[in-house]
Amino acid sequence: MIKRGRGAKLYMERKISYQEWVDIDVQAMIMARPTVTEKDIMEALKKVELETSAKFVTAVLRKAGFKLAIVSAGIEQLAHRVARELGIDIVKANPLLFSGDGKLIGGRAVVEPLAKDKALYDLAYELKIDLSEVAYVGDSIWDLPALEVAGLPIVIGCRECAEKVKRAVLVNCLWEILPVLLRYRPRA
Repeated sequence: MIKRGRGAKLYMERKISYQEWVDIDVQAMIMARPTVTEKDIMEALKKVELETSAKFVTAVLRKAGFKLAIVSAGIEQLAHRVARELGIDIVKANPLLFSGDGKLIGGRAVVEPLAKDKALYDLAYELKIDLSEVAYVGDSIWDLPALEVAGLPIVIGCRECAEKVKRAVLVNCLWEILPVLLRYRPRA
C-alpha cells in the first residue's frame, strides 16, 4: 500500500496515473474512517473559505459578459459548492463517488492536474470558442498546462509559473485580475 501524500510524488514522476492517485487518496480516507459518508465530506467542505474578494470579482466579470468556469483537479463537490456561491455555471472537476447509502466508495479522475490543458480544450470545444478567446487564472504549477494554451494566461502569485509561461500576466491577488480581464477583448 502507498501512503497518502506519496501519490502526488509518484504521479509527478509519471509512475502512476491520476486515477491511481485518486484511488490512493480515497482509500486513505476510507481507512482513516471506514464509515465516512457524503454528509461528512460535505460538512468538511463547508469549512473551506472563499477568498474574500471572490464574490465581488465574479459578479463584476459576469456583469461584463464573461462566461465563468471552474476547471479544478480537486473535488467536484467542493467546486460545485464554490460555483453556487459565486454564480458560476460550468464546473469541471473530479467527483467523489458514494454508495446508495451515502458511504464514500471511490473517486473519478476527470481533470488531471498535469493535463488541465485537455480540460480547457474540451471546455472551449463545448462552448464553441477558440482557445485564443479563453482567459485562464491559475495559482500553482498544476495550472501550467492550461496557462500554456489559454489565450490570456493570468497567474496569481506564482512567480515560477510566470517565468515558465512568459506571456502570462502575473498579479498578486484576485482583485488584480479585474483590470486585466476587463481590458481583454477576445477576437470576434
